[in-house]
Amino acid sequence: MVRTVQELEGVRVAALQQQQLQRGDGNGGLLGQVQHLEKQRQQLVDEHDALHAQLVDSLLAITRTHPDNFEHDQVQRRGAGQLGDGRGHGGGEDFYSMSTCNGAVAKRDPVTLCDFVTWDVSTVGHCLQLVRDATSDIARFYTAVVGTRQPVGDGDMMGWRQQRRDLVKEGTCLEFAFDKTFAGYSPGQVFHKTWAFCRDQRQFATMLEPVVHALQLEVLQQVNDDIVVVRRMQQEVSPEGEKQTPTKYRSIYLLYRMASPAGLFVVLQSVNPSFTRRCGCANNLWFESFMWFGFSSVEANDSGKPGCHVRFGGSLDGHSEEFARRWQREIFFMLLRWEMHNIAPVVVLSSSN
Repeated sequence: MVRTVQELEGVRVAALQQQQLQRGDGNGGLLGQVQHLEKQRQQLVDEHDALHAQLVDSLLAITRTHPDNFEHDQVQRRGAGQLGDGRGHGGGEDFYSMSTCNGAVAKRDPVTLCDFVTWDVSTVGHCLQLVRDATSDIARFYTAVVGTRQPVGDGDMMGWRQQRRDLVKEGTCLEFAFDKTFAGYSPGQVFHKTWAFCRDQRQFATMLEPVVHALQLEVLQQVNDDIVVVRRMQQEVSPEGEKQTPTKYRSIYLLYRMASPAGLFVVLQSVNPSFTRRCGCANNLWFESFMWFGFSSVEANDSGKPGCHVRFGGSLDGHSEEFARRWQREIFFMLLRWEMHNIAPVVVLSSSN
């Protein structure tokens, strides 16, 4: 009898625990739900990794069978700016690639899923919303970076006033803000020249080439006269030299121009597919970027000439401390290269007899 009562009590306790788990009542039920959800999450991760491996294996098989049909095998055979579309866009405007391998075919990484990531035209509506929100996003950036915290490394360098914070997001993201006034230039003049400079991939590459080991820029779609979608891949020189395959940093971004009460802007804003945040491909990282050139007018100075106030700001997150530290050093030199091409040489050496 006692044993029967104990067995019934055990059944009752088990039933109560099951009810708690189903209802989520009590600490035991919540803990059980957490454990159950954790198991489901791990199962989904395992399924994702297995699917990723299957996709890569399938893509490898396809490319081995038809190697001439895929862009990653053809890039090394395409000269800089040789992409023609029948509309006069064959001078580097829509495609540019370079390598520091002295004309030799660079050793490529094995094919990965990242090599096949492209632009999803169904997201155009979302991208247009990003453009509409850009003015307020830029204003919030200046409030957060310049207004509420004491920046580091303040001072004037080559006439540029710089305001930068320490690296954020666990040391993988840098945020920066530079500004300078150029007398005798109008905002519209510098704005249009900067847009043409950024729109031509060969010209835009001059801002990046001194920093990278290999670079590819390709326009995937022209949404309209003011918005284009660009795919960018760059390999940066590894601290290990040739002992280590350089990481491929990738991004798909919007390049657009706009006018707002705050001035004229040329903006680069990444629109990477969501799954690339944890793609897992070897030697591949997708970086997020949101950066801009802003142009506004200023009153005449002592010489009586009005001027153009230029702001260069934004953020870069490569999900890598190495990437963040490198671009924390290089971002200012990239800005000087923009000034050299769009305003005037920063340093002019006078000829002597």
